[in-house]
Amino acid sequence: MGAGKFPELIVQEWVSKDPSWEALKESGQIEPPTPAPVFRYCPLCYECFLAHPGSDSELTNHIARVHGKEHIYLTVDGVVVRDSCWLSKLIRKCELVLLNVPELEVQIQAGGKEIARFRTSKTCSLTRLLSPTKSFEGKITISVMGGPRKREYTIYRGKQPEFRSVELDKAIQEIPNSLMAKTSLDLANFYEVHQQLGTNELEQRYLKGMVEYYHSLLLEKQGHTVGVRDRIEAAMELLLPFRTKSANAARWALALRMNCFSSLKSCPEGTYFAQARSFFYDAAEKLTETPAVESSILVNPLTEELLSALRAYYGGDSMEVLAYTSGIFRRAKQLDANDEIKLTLLEARTHRRDGNRERAREVYSRLVHHHLFGPEADKFVRHS
Repeated sequence: MGAGKFPELIVQEWVSKDPSWEALKESGQIEPPTPAPVFRYCPLCYECFLAHPGSDSELTNHIARVHGKEHIYLTVDGVVVRDSCWLSKLIRKCELVLLNVPELEVQIQAGGKEIARFRTSKTCSLTRLLSPTKSFEGKITISVMGGPRKREYTIYRGKQPEFRSVELDKAIQEIPNSLMAKTSLDLANFYEVHQQLGTNELEQRYLKGMVEYYHSLLLEKQGHTVGVRDRIEAAMELLLPFRTKSANAARWALALRMNCFSSLKSCPEGTYFAQARSFFYDAAEKLTETPAVESSILVNPLTEELLSALRAYYGGDSMEVLAYTSGIFRRAKQLDANDEIKLTLLEARTHRRDGNRERAREVYSRLVHHHLFGPEADKFVRHS
């Protein structure tokens, strides 16, 4: 499927096996290895799920449970596609899933040429409509149009587009270097000058995603809180398909800021953000490996402080943890609600671990209605 040739690109979007494995299997020479689990993102939010190739039961159950009232998404060969995918072989099955939506217009294009257009309000198969693309290699676009429910899905058939992450990352490094050096930086001009580095849509998307990530840091540094959330969400959306070192780190940093803790699931042990995954997603009392003390990507100061506090927590230094949390609460003029939740949970668990049940109960009471940590908080408040 090209996984060896393109180790840094699309993981969740790969939905087709390498044909060479099929030939070897049929000849009886070798059995293909068991496909490794991959992480897939919900097409309607940023929740992340563990799935095996060809099986998205956990993700589809999530969509039905959380987004069941109304949703639109695409499946290719049984795999949910967030917005883009690449296949090295024929599309065996493609389905557009619609639930409780008004009639929408659907357009299918191959290589920029329209091959189908129709209206529907129900789930429908696109397999037959895609039959003209059997011998086609290139870009297939499926557009769903209808007011605010517009969606666009891209299927790359045949050879995967070129992706030169080393060259792009080298250019992008100019941004954090300028931020750390406190020199003036015009991101709009940077993107205009460097966008020609992206020779195709995937490279353009990667470049824009990293620029959006650093734009959020620049706005915060300049004291412009308006627009930061939009930049964070835009960066997360753009960087989801990529698995470069920089994209992974940026995505984990963004997931932590947005409190999308399930997206930290793919963060390996020993990395800078692993302690955040262990604390907020796994609720682990101990770490299996010592996390890195430096990030491979520039992060905002509050994230740095939070991760330092988590290192202190897992190091058993409660005084340092509480010094971090109280210091942040004291200094922040207007603390983001997501950050307040993280710091409150850290403070509550620290008091609980120290046996200070009265103080832990007081802090936990602020979280009893939280959709993730409410059950933990409510249980402690009720039974302590």
